[in-house]
Amino acid sequence: MSRGIHRVVGLIALATLGACVDSSSISIEDEREMGSAVAAQASREMPLLEDEPVVRFVRELGGHIVNRADTTGRDYEFRVVDSEVPNAFAVPGGFIFVNRGILERAESASELAGVLAHEIGHVVERHGLEQMAKAQNTNAAVSLIYVLLGRAPGAAEQVALQVAGSAWMAKHSREAEMEADRVAVRYLTLAGLDPRGMPRFFERLLEEERGSPNELLAWFSTHPLTADRIADAEAMIAQLPPDAVERGARDLPQFAQMRRRLDALPPSPPEPLALP
Repeated sequence: MSRGIHRVVGLIALATLGACVDSSSISIEDEREMGSAVAAQASREMPLLEDEPVVRFVRELGGHIVNRADTTGRDYEFRVVDSEVPNAFAVPGGFIFVNRGILERAESASELAGVLAHEIGHVVERHGLEQMAKAQNTNAAVSLIYVLLGRAPGAAEQVALQVAGSAWMAKHSREAEMEADRVAVRYLTLAGLDPRGMPRFFERLLEEERGSPNELLAWFSTHPLTADRIADAEAMIAQLPPDAVERGARDLPQFAQMRRRLDALPPSPPEPLALP
């Protein structure tokens, strides 16, 4: 395991000591401080996309959702990881990371907004803090960092993951995903964006996974996705006032501009090989 990963594990272990109580007792300020250390290290460990027009669009789209819908008083930061692997994750405190592979697969602004709103939902529901609170030992902390970084460990690293950490994540993951979906549907509607973009994008990922499961390993390992969950999201949307849904913007001209810019960039760096 790299020295950088060891440092992140150490940060999470320290955060865990303060998170072994009910997450509701942790202030938003403390949550931000805990998450900022993890987000900073994750930013050093992963290749971030530095192209300002692309990053600015993601930042402005995420900021629009937050400004129109989130009343929790959190400050959010949106970062793009230069990886063709489709994945996204949220760090406690409002740090949202979305991989280039998500941007390349989204076909409209509302689809990308659905992913961002879903990750905002994880922050609002404090799922990251709950994971930290359950990471009672180093092995569980190791498991958590790989969930955050969105990459599979090598064979040697899997030994630790099999000892602890994976079971409780799987046990609570579906509930957490449903809660994040619920927040996302509400926030997208309040932001004047078509909430149907979220299940539409998830349906495309599910279809791709059926044909090329290895291509979407990172997303499905951190975001359990089933036809039932997509149906649940569509049922949530069906309960909204029809005019509120129809008024939502499905696309924005800036999205097409971002995609053209993204397509013109050099390809993402190759993914590192797993340890033997």
